Amino acid sequence: MPDRGRTLAQRHHDLDALRGAMMLLGIVIHVALAFIPDVWVVTDAQASTDGLFGVLVSAIHGFRMPVFFLLSGFFTTLLIKKQGLRGMVKQRVLRVLLPLGIGVCTIGPLVVAASLWAVMSRPVDNVWTAIQVDDMGALRRELRDLDNPPAIRSPDDGATPLHLAVYMTNRNAVAALLDAGFEMDAENQDGATPFGLAYYFGAGDIADLFVAYGHPDPRPQGIAWSAMPGFGDGSEWTPRNSQASGLVQLHHLWFLWFLWWFVVGYVLVASLPKRLATVGFICRVKVSAGRLIWALIPLTVIPQYWMWRQGATPQFGPETSAEWFPAAHVFAYYAIFFAFGALLYGRTTSDGRPLFDAMVRPWWAVLFATLAVVLPVALAVTFARIDVLQVPWWSVTVLQVVYTWGMVLGLMGLFRRVFSVERRGVRYLSDSSYWLYLAHLPLVIAVQNVTWSWNLPAGLKFVAVCLVVTVMLLCVYHACVRDKWIGRLLNGRRSSP
Repeated sequence: MPDRGRTLAQRHHDLDALRGAMMLLGIVIHVALAFIPDVWVVTDAQASTDGLFGVLVSAIHGFRMPVFFLLSGFFTTLLIKKQGLRGMVKQRVLRVLLPLGIGVCTIGPLVVAASLWAVMSRPVDNVWTAIQVDDMGALRRELRDLDNPPAIRSPDDGATPLHLAVYMTNRNAVAALLDAGFEMDAENQDGATPFGLAYYFGAGDIADLFVAYGHPDPRPQGIAWSAMPGFGDGSEWTPRNSQASGLVQLHHLWFLWFLWWFVVGYVLVASLPKRLATVGFICRVKVSAGRLIWALIPLTVIPQYWMWRQGATPQFGPETSAEWFPAAHVFAYYAIFFAFGALLYGRTTSDGRPLFDAMVRPWWAVLFATLAVVLPVALAVTFARIDVLQVPWWSVTVLQVVYTWGMVLGLMGLFRRVFSVERRGVRYLSDSSYWLYLAHLPLVIAVQNVTWSWNLPAGLKFVAVCLVVTVMLLCVYHACVRDKWIGRLLNGRRSSP
């Protein structure tokens, strides 16, 4: 969150601007997703498989949150130097943990409500939508028009429509899909089967239906489903029980949850004796922080390798883990960037120059090579467009990591060059970016749902939605947030009028 020093000289205007830009790019990503078929709650009428918006989303997603967490680590160390551990923790409670709690109780339900409105108001033109809106006539019609219905799979997670029908606890849809030949034990990318989901979600009526269609009954004779171990353990995760509150998933607020636990980890490490803080916990070999910081870059390959089930469902960049118990490899991935930023603050080269300045030169060459060479090659091998090479996932992982770090370092150099001096407009956007990102998602979904059918070029509509959402939120920020308690909570007291 934006650091508020007591004097302008204490501010890092370039890093504030960079962090604000990463927040604003989150709006760009969520608007662009509507123009990629069947990956977002709203699919625009101009959505296309030509890959342009897919490239945009992949390119931004590959570096946006790594940059954010690196800067968060940097500013966390800065806060400790200025205010001590206790002051840093107090600031993070106010600017991270409290906004997260408020957002989960307010913005989370709004995201769910906007998503439900979008789903329920969309035209029923495929099997998935028919299941979601519980239109059995449309579902049977769509099934009749398909050549091989059981072959349908979600490109996102490999699920079948039967998985979705169970998740929606739509018993009539389950019966129709079973009649159409869908398999009860078909696995999605996580190995979950429709029957397994019914068991996990506690849908006894659907489990009975599966048994009636020939699935083995795991119950001893005379035992109810509710008496079976593990039955219904995930019942709170179904739409039936979770949509009213929006508390089950963190949605786009997951980054605050990660950041809070990184702060906790920082405090634990910083509280250790100084000798232990610079000792390798595995081999007990003393290393300097200056050497450790460079070891973190290749270390990123390890958690990146475990993304997307080690390439079983190839995607570009890191996964997103929006649950209260995040995936370990995703958590470790972002922790590396946070640690890099934390170690970067105050570090100097052997000749006394700030390491920050030395490592981002020549930034223009790094950015050019990363965008013009590394990105196209990494995208090509990730999505198997160079089929003859049969590129293994570990080499794809290395390419993706090279792209991420190239963009991280190149952007830091670019913003250092362009935004090192305060500009009032940039400062204003940097201050407002936290609010814009927290509040944008319900509004994005609502505007997309209103405009999806408009007969406008995709590029024009994309820019228009981005501008409309941003301007509306900026108006709210200026009138109701900036100088009110919300603004002080998010950004602290402004250091200049």
